[in-house]
Amino acid sequence: MPIKVGATLTGGVSATIDRGRTTFVFETPTLVDLPQGTSSGSADIVFSDTRTLATNTNEDLDLAGGVSDVFGVTRTFVKVKAIRLKAAAANTTTLVVGNGTNPFVGPFGAGTHTLSLAAGGEILLTAPAAGWTVTAGSADVIKVTNPAGASATYDVDIIGTSA
Repeated sequence: MPIKVGATLTGGVSATIDRGRTTFVFETPTLVDLPQGTSSGSADIVFSDTRTLATNTNEDLDLAGGVSDVFGVTRTFVKVKAIRLKAAAANTTTLVVGNGTNPFVGPFGAGTHTLSLAAGGEILLTAPAAGWTVTAGSADVIKVTNPAGASATYDVDIIGTSA
């Protein structure tokens, strides 16, 4: 079954300029279509879950054999084509993603880089053609940290290939 990954940004702004009202409207739909498979531009495995971290804790999402799909099958990613993380709106803390032991570099640029995920915030990263390489044992972990304050819940979806 093909996988579709996307986001659409729509909106507009208005202003009065030289005694007239001007409106600018934008719509930027983005859709990545990933047919079933392991070649360029396709995907064959998905990890999707809702997770909760207690205050001042972290967890490692091990992409090389440390995550299971909805059927309980342990998955090993060779390439990652898309990552989506969404923090619950009710969270009162900001999650930090990245900078773990054996870090998956992928879109982060370097193993020590991080992204902040505020309450209600969402991160969507895609590399649909070649994907990002996962290297078991040295570059395969996405660390998610809840620095302090209260428990925090987030959704995670990772799409990729097994070969």
